Amino acid sequence: LILAVLFYFLGFRNKQNSPDNKFTSETLMLAGAFSMATCIGFLGKIIDRDTHYFTVLFFLSILIYGVLAVKLGSKLLWIFMLIALGIWFATETALLSNWGWKFLGMNFPLRFTIFGIVLTAVAVYGQPKIKLLQPFESTSFVIGLLYTMIALWVLSIFGNYSSFDDWSLVRQYEILYWGILALLLSLGLAIFGLKKKDVAARDIGFVFFLLNLYTRFVEYLWDNINRAIFFLLLAISFWLVGRWSEKIWKKKSAS
Repeated sequence: LILAVLFYFLGFRNKQNSPDNKFTSETLMLAGAFSMATCIGFLGKIIDRDTHYFTVLFFLSILIYGVLAVKLGSKLLWIFMLIALGIWFATETALLSNWGWKFLGMNFPLRFTIFGIVLTAVAVYGQPKIKLLQPFESTSFVIGLLYTMIALWVLSIFGNYSSFDDWSLVRQYEILYWGILALLLSLGLAIFGLKKKDVAARDIGFVFFLLNLYTRFVEYLWDNINRAIFFLLLAISFWLVGRWSEKIWKKKSAS
């Protein structure tokens, strides 16, 4: 805790005295954030994890990181706040479900898909209305999208199952609807980013569209076709994706 306060103080003073040295200031803030996380971690080891006091510590870290991010104008600390928010959400729902895999019938990937969608919606519709939080709108938007897309990608692989044994008994085509949803959402995000010239939305949508596409490719073809044909199709797909990316990049450069 003492180290965290020291690093935050040095970072804030460096930001005031040398505003051009942003890297130094953010590095000091990062050291402060890690020191605070370590402090909370040691407190968590003292307190029994089966009590609500354990999750209160994570909630406390959200408040600390959030207030410091606003006061110090640090987007890095705001990212730590959003990460702490995700950790608190995971531990709180796990505790409420008696440390089971499912909470209200939802496993962790499904929970975090909904969590990411809510976080993104708040970033788009809520934060612009609050003056103090406006500088962090784009950061919350990106982190919210990452929460959503990563969780949905994992959900498309494992489905809404609570154990590995249950999942291993299911054929992959039985949870294909999650894969289709992931593909449609990522493709829609990429198209939205292209039309609105939103680089973050475009890149995240494009990356996760390809990730989901190749995940389905491996799931359904790896055990069903000859390996040589598999890698041949994979090479052809890489070429097609490269051509498509090149056309998009040229259009972007021309505009």
